[in-house]
Amino acid sequence: MCSSTVCMLLQMVFEKLTKMAYCLGGSTFPREHGCVEYLIRVLKRSPQRKSVYLPNRDVLELVLDLEALNPSVAKAKRALDPSRVVPQLEYPWEDMDAGRVMSPATDLRILARLQHPQDQTLQRTILFAKFLANNLPDLV
Repeated sequence: MCSSTVCMLLQMVFEKLTKMAYCLGGSTFPREHGCVEYLIRVLKRSPQRKSVYLPNRDVLELVLDLEALNPSVAKAKRALDPSRVVPQLEYPWEDMDAGRVMSPATDLRILARLQHPQDQTLQRTILFAKFLANNLPDLV
């Protein structure tokens, strides 16, 4: 499986976990994307905080970076500044300066770091998602 596809699926997992946190907390979740920060705040304020596995900063940054690559979030950024190059996980995007179409499978900067043999961020992020999937109802 292509690394960009793994990233796309992982972004979707955290999006669904965030929506679950909203529902468990009695709130209606927003229709727009860009709400993973809510999930992180919920975990930091959890009454079960001592048992909450909060990963290192690299994992949290990856989760937020993946959310920023969501097509809806990227589209909103592009609307604010049409000249801006805005990569996304699911679809190709245009780099006007380079005069070419970029592809998630080959042109996402985040992939170079995640594909490095010594980088454990992707594995730790998957473990964090698994922890949340198994424990979120007890943490909200």
